[in-house]
Amino acid sequence: MRWASDADDDGLVRWRRASSAQLVSEGEQFDVVLSNHVLHHLTSAQLAGLLDDSARLTAPGGIAVHSDIARSRTAYALFDALTRPIAGTLLKNSFIREDGLISIRRSYTAAELAAEAPPSQWRVQRGFPSRLLLVHEGHVI
Repeated sequence: MRWASDADDDGLVRWRRASSAQLVSEGEQFDVVLSNHVLHHLTSAQLAGLLDDSARLTAPGGIAVHSDIARSRTAYALFDALTRPIAGTLLKNSFIREDGLISIRRSYTAAELAAEAPPSQWRVQRGFPSRLLLVHEGHVI
């Protein structure tokens, strides 16, 4: 966060570290609520809590987008094949390969993610390559 804050020469962004529940309890709302590669790390209950918080944090006319990996055999095989040759060199002493393979196995399919998210509030979009976007649009009051 220090790097981001230091790079914000105009001071147009307020940088802070907080949980979504903390922000909701403070009555915060934002034009954009965003996460990347978080959903597959959450339990079903934690995911439900995050989605509820995200919807509450999205200002009228705003948007919440949670981007994550789409689980598939192809995604796993490609990541495995592309990282195997460099596992002992560029990725030596790195968690990238091991964590990447675990993350792909833990991630959702589009149908599974759609089943977890309230359909009246969230929609699943497929992205390339092997990405899922879970999108909520804040309704204008």
